[in-house]
Amino acid sequence: MAIIKAVSGKNKGSIARVIHYIMKKEKTDLKLITGINCEGSTDCIQQMKMTKAMYKKEGGRQYKHYVLSFHPDDFKDENGNLLANAAEKAHEIGVRLAQELYGDRFEVIVSTHLDRDHIHNHFFFNSTSFVDGKRFCNTKKDYRELRKKSDELCKEYGLSVIQNPGKGSQK
Repeated sequence: MAIIKAVSGKNKGSIARVIHYIMKKEKTDLKLITGINCEGSTDCIQQMKMTKAMYKKEGGRQYKHYVLSFHPDDFKDENGNLLANAAEKAHEIGVRLAQELYGDRFEVIVSTHLDRDHIHNHFFFNSTSFVDGKRFCNTKKDYRELRKKSDELCKEYGLSVIQNPGKGSQK
């Protein structure tokens, strides 16, 4: 079952810090880093900063960062062994989720980490739209849509989903 967590992004100048973190070679593999509307490398830092400068949005919230964590048993066979294509499938889900929800307006990096007992995706996106310069509006409705789309993709890939989300689920 995939769980989505929002990570705060209010520090000016922290775009580079977070991108360097989500691209750490100790946590991921280069083939598990994808750029949507930007480079899938640290070159995206400059691209995102240029978008902000173009629209004079260099203050305030600089980015949005989500983590999509899969259950430790997802991507395992009946004997509990990790499937050969587990990382690629998890990454594919993360890329599809980011593309479908944010790919029409924002520069997004998806990075899949393998450094824990559970595979997880980081999606990091510029809070300023490259299309019109508008900021990402993060409402409870946006979060519900993110969770709904995540659950749909998990079901499509045969993964578990949370059946009755609890109190902290931002309904």
